[in-house]
Amino acid sequence: MNTSTATSRNMLRLQTLVLVCAVMLVPGFARAASYTWTGTTSLDWATAGNWTPAGVPGAADAVTIGSNKVVTAAANYTVSALTLESGSTLQGAGNITVTNTFTSYDATLDGLGMITVAAGGTTEIFNNSGGAKFKKRFKNSGWMNVNGGNMSLGADFENAVGGTVEIKNDAAIQWMGAVRPKISNAGTFKKSSGTGTMTITANFVNTGTVIAGAGTLRFDADYTQTAGTTTLNGGEIRTSSALNINGGILNGIGTIEGNVVNNASFKPGHSPGITTINGNYTQGATGVLDMEVGGLTPGTQFDQLVVNGTASLGGTFNVVQYAGFAPAESDSFQFVTYYSCSGTFSTVNNYWVGQQRYFTPTLTPTYYFATCHVDLNGPTVGVTAPIVEKGYASFTTATGTASDTWSGLASVSPLTARLYRYAGASTAGYWSGGTTWATTYTAAANERPVTGTATWSLTMPTLAANNKYSLRLTAKDKVGNTTVGPDVIFYIDSTVPATVTFTAPAASAFVKNLNSVSGTATDNTNGSGITSATLIVKRNSDAKFWTGTAWGTTSTPLATTVVGTTWSLSSGLPSGVDLPNGAYLLTATAYDKTGNLKTATNTVTVDAIAPTVTVTTPVNNTNYTALTSTTGTAADAGGLLKVTVMLYRYATASVTAAYWGGGTTWSAAYTAAANERLATGTTSWTLTFPTLTNGQYYLVATATDKAGNVTPSTAVGFWKTAGTSTLTLSTYTATASTNKINLTYTGALDATVAQTVLRYYITINGTPVSVSSAVYTATGNVALNMPAGALTTGATVVVKWTNLYDTTGKTLSGQTAAFTSQ
Repeated sequence: MNTSTATSRNMLRLQTLVLVCAVMLVPGFARAASYTWTGTTSLDWATAGNWTPAGVPGAADAVTIGSNKVVTAAANYTVSALTLESGSTLQGAGNITVTNTFTSYDATLDGLGMITVAAGGTTEIFNNSGGAKFKKRFKNSGWMNVNGGNMSLGADFENAVGGTVEIKNDAAIQWMGAVRPKISNAGTFKKSSGTGTMTITANFVNTGTVIAGAGTLRFDADYTQTAGTTTLNGGEIRTSSALNINGGILNGIGTIEGNVVNNASFKPGHSPGITTINGNYTQGATGVLDMEVGGLTPGTQFDQLVVNGTASLGGTFNVVQYAGFAPAESDSFQFVTYYSCSGTFSTVNNYWVGQQRYFTPTLTPTYYFATCHVDLNGPTVGVTAPIVEKGYASFTTATGTASDTWSGLASVSPLTARLYRYAGASTAGYWSGGTTWATTYTAAANERPVTGTATWSLTMPTLAANNKYSLRLTAKDKVGNTTVGPDVIFYIDSTVPATVTFTAPAASAFVKNLNSVSGTATDNTNGSGITSATLIVKRNSDAKFWTGTAWGTTSTPLATTVVGTTWSLSSGLPSGVDLPNGAYLLTATAYDKTGNLKTATNTVTVDAIAPTVTVTTPVNNTNYTALTSTTGTAADAGGLLKVTVMLYRYATASVTAAYWGGGTTWSAAYTAAANERLATGTTSWTLTFPTLTNGQYYLVATATDKAGNVTPSTAVGFWKTAGTSTLTLSTYTATASTNKINLTYTGALDATVAQTVLRYYITINGTPVSVSSAVYTATGNVALNMPAGALTTGATVVVKWTNLYDTTGKTLSGQTAAFTSQ
């Protein structure tokens, strides 16, 4: 025994003594003691005489078996501490449970049964000469320190859940015996120190954690992982066969000398890093390789796997974002290098959802790399049915298209549709599938998956009639871009429109043209709404139809303009020679958004010929001492609507000029409404006058036919007089120097009438000459001013006057004065 071993042994004995003393001080453990094996009676653990002090150790006791001693434990025992000194042997079929400390110095465990170090316990293995020989099954649930020379296993070794095996030497855990034992690790198994190699020749099954923290962990038998983790963390791993990762994770930075078979998960690096395999790498169909990307530099910013052998690829490859890094377009990452390669990954998860990045992988003869692409664009979506603002009698299947030219449509639920029902015949709601409708929207319940992608379809529920609906499609691509399409409004409506009418022309109207036809159209409450209206024009005389440019034998609907509930057509209608007088049948048809229709007809008569009208009383240019009415006749082939009369009164000294407004009302300004007085009758008409004052009047009769054609009569002038005046012309002169004619009558004239130049007719030397102005004085004198140069000395002047009034309302007419100018 060397000095270091002796020192370690003494230290451990001191620790054990302290532990035993501590246990003995705990209430309820008054019997705790330290037992040393003497073996003076037999090899049987259960014989009290074999122990000092005499007795059989209990669960609270510490036990020491000295150097080269042999103990047989045939039954099961529990102790607090167990120390096996150099060369000692613990054998037998019994199970030994150590609750606190187990220490072995080159000792041997043999026989059936198991040595168990309980959770919270400590195991120290010192192998400084012959090495520890574990021919008995061993289970560690606490902390185990392997520190020294070789350790030989002739039975299975179990590191339980919660247990830790820490290797601090560079020797071996080797196989002894006929059957290769198995190390089952469900806890933590790590090499934490030493720059050399720790060789394990037992079969190794890992379901916990294996850490190569220093030097080399070498597995010269089968290494199989079904769960847990195998980690390179400062050391390397060697294997003479292969690391079979059938479950759990293989990860870390460093080197694996040997082959790796990955049927589970391989995560090179420590976020990130490089893992080198000096051997072959095989990834099976269930294998997954995760490569983190946090920058552009391999090993320090993104993971890399170096295979200095053949890479046989299969299973899944994941590109994983690290530390929020977002590569730029065309950034490239060489993830795997190899000497040679076969196969390829069957599944590549190369889309970063929500990061707008995806990678296109490339497999070359010597490396596998991926190029980043930035996808900022959402998918393109379209709805082919239903059609926007269209109505349907029933609707069963929505269809459309979707595409994404960059990363592509998402693999899971790429397309969903939201169907909304407006309030109408049914309550408002969002379709939740089946027959269920919800009043509030949630994506989980109301975004219904569609069938298909590039072309998609959605089977609709039974849609209630007389209702408005909207369908909205949402598409997602593989990097998380989302496109929400517009609401496609449509209607379920199987009922014809409510009304369609004509407003112009009116029903059975007479018209002089068809420049414009209009009407109204309405749909039912909650119907789809009027979308269009047409007009058919039929000529009754020959049963032909207007095509928009000519008359033909085929019924031709003409499109109208629809605004709200009004439809109209004011262009493309027949006119001129294409619209002869006669009857026409107009047919209006209103369509709702479903195509349901309703029609209305209207027969109108075209009459473009104006009526005729004649005034028989009064007679033009006639004086009347009494006149109570006007009469006349009118005619029209299509029928007369009315005759009106406009009566105008000229001014006299006693009355102003005015238009008759009915009754005793006269107005200075004309308006048709006030001054066109409706006569009685049409073809033979009459209108009673008001009491007429003496003076001059004129009237016009206007005939209007049923088509609105209007014809005025010839204006008729007449005079109302009190009789013939006795006044005559007494003196008259014509003065060339003043271009003035002076007329003097034998009495007073109506001043207003006397100053009306139209009352006088003058010729000079036989040539008619107009009067510039007439000036009357109360003495009965009228001065007629002539244009400059009109009078010359000796000229023959003839003056006539018509219907001058004296102050009693009698007329002076028909006199003539002839004289020579001075």
